[in-house]
Amino acid sequence: MSSVPFYLLNAFTVSLSGGNPAAVVVLSEGLEPELLQQMARNLNQPAAAFIWSSTTDVAQDVDTAAFHIRWFTVEEEIPLCGHGTMAASKVIFDSPTLSAGNVSVIKFQTRTGGTVTAKKVDGGQIEISLPSTTLRALGSEEEKRVRAVITRALGKESVSINYMAAGGEGFGRYLMIEVDEKERLAGCKVDIDILKLTAPYVINVLTSSSSNPETHFVSRMFAPLAGVPEDHVCGSAHCLTGPYWATKKGLGSSEMRAKMVSERGGDLRVVWDEGENLIKLRGDVKATARGEIFVD
Repeated sequence: MSSVPFYLLNAFTVSLSGGNPAAVVVLSEGLEPELLQQMARNLNQPAAAFIWSSTTDVAQDVDTAAFHIRWFTVEEEIPLCGHGTMAASKVIFDSPTLSAGNVSVIKFQTRTGGTVTAKKVDGGQIEISLPSTTLRALGSEEEKRVRAVITRALGKESVSINYMAAGGEGFGRYLMIEVDEKERLAGCKVDIDILKLTAPYVINVLTSSSSNPETHFVSRMFAPLAGVPEDHVCGSAHCLTGPYWATKKGLGSSEMRAKMVSERGGDLRVVWDEGENLIKLRGDVKATARGEIFVD
């Protein structure tokens, strides 16, 4: 029986008890998805990122490394995971066996053929670039149905909802709901099972403006149908919330400070590059453990 190294890290935090945990498994080559899913279940983290060196000529510069990446929850493979990418980047940048000391950029090739870029930035932080998406407003009947589900999930007679929309191309499973700031997302108790009723949407992103002058907006993300009751800090949610709040607040490409207000919490610096259709997320990553996982 063989084994491969794994690492546990918290993304978007400097704390051992904050941010979003992810497992990163370093492979010598790609494995069958059934094996990757088995390892993800055994690691039992919100997400597991599997990485192996790319043999294609993606890296054009001496400061760039190229890797394949795939992301799994305990239930399924997912097409994109921001915090898993942050964690994988930290492992690569910190490992002399995975990247040379002069490497400051990583090009990740995804299963779907896209590329996700990560780079070192000031203060020891990491910046990843994810595709942004346009939002599709819900139809009246769909909006009425979703509004009723959200109200029940928050356990209230009524919830002040300012806007609801689904993600565009590549983000069709995402649902974004802006609730009024007075709903106080950080303190809301959410019935996770009821949120399953937003199906066919799988990833439910609740967001609101922030009264804290140092934070532009706050969010929480729930994906019980994907085996993630609440994602402590969801990077990909900002592919929707980033363009939305940049437009609503008239900030354009200015940096925004965002906070995920789950129990663990996390902090992100967000920039929407509208011209390139990208969301740039900056944050810290804290390593917590490492070991070996066996492979059948």
